[in-house]
Amino acid sequence: MSVVLKTDRLHLRPPTYADAVPLRSCFGDQQLMQFWLNGYDATFAATQARAEGMITHWQKHGFGDWVVVEESTQQVIGICGLHFIEKMTEVNLGYVLQRSSHKRGYAIEASRAALEYGLNTMGLGRIVAVIDPANTASRRVAERLEMTQWKETTWMGQTRVIYSRQLII
Repeated sequence: MSVVLKTDRLHLRPPTYADAVPLRSCFGDQQLMQFWLNGYDATFAATQARAEGMITHWQKHGFGDWVVVEESTQQVIGICGLHFIEKMTEVNLGYVLQRSSHKRGYAIEASRAALEYGLNTMGLGRIVAVIDPANTASRRVAERLEMTQWKETTWMGQTRVIYSRQLII
């Protein structure tokens, strides 16, 4: 099943193998990926493997990271989505957008669409955002999405703050 989400300025679609090319501008950017557990992709082959992992997640679970496309330009600007992460049972909300698209509200817009889809359409009871404590921009996005700080933990050997939002029935 191919789920596409649309917002006023963006559309979010499942990834394809060809998306490794435009996503290289995100995943290959060392500064942009500084807060991600595995860091940036040093090679294009690493970005291809990451794209393949995103596709596999969709095939296995029926959801995952969407490719974020700016509606006005039809350009891929990053990813945003819901996915399982290692050693956690909750579904994680994550995103990364090209630096050229920052400070436009796109992270909040895309993340809100993914979060609402997960809670209201998929019926997930809880969605979390696992964030490096130093990543103040992502912490602000989580707070703007009405996620609350749930706990602090050491995840995969690194300190993380976990924000959470639950489905209220």
